[in-house]
Amino acid sequence: MVLVLGVVRSIGVGISFRKIMPEKNIEIGDQVEVIINGRLMKLKIVSGPGDLSKGQLNVTTPVGQAILGRRVGESCSLTITPPKTLNIKIIKIL
Repeated sequence: MVLVLGVVRSIGVGISFRKIMPEKNIEIGDQVEVIINGRLMKLKIVSGPGDLSKGQLNVTTPVGQAILGRRVGESCSLTITPPKTLNIKIIKIL
């Protein structure tokens, strides 16, 4: 292994090793980073009472339902009161 890496380095080729993790779906208890209509937010998905001032989003709310089960990089739109639409992008599961 050392010999192979030495040869690779000598010809200027870089190798990076990273752990490959399966993509995770958002579920209750996850803390997520999302962009909603251009505003970055950190939210914890909870099954009990939510409090947005504390970053807690109840899973039964329309936004909670819209992001539950989604993965990092996915986007969705949610019309809550016409003509108001929320554009949501999942940035990170923390």
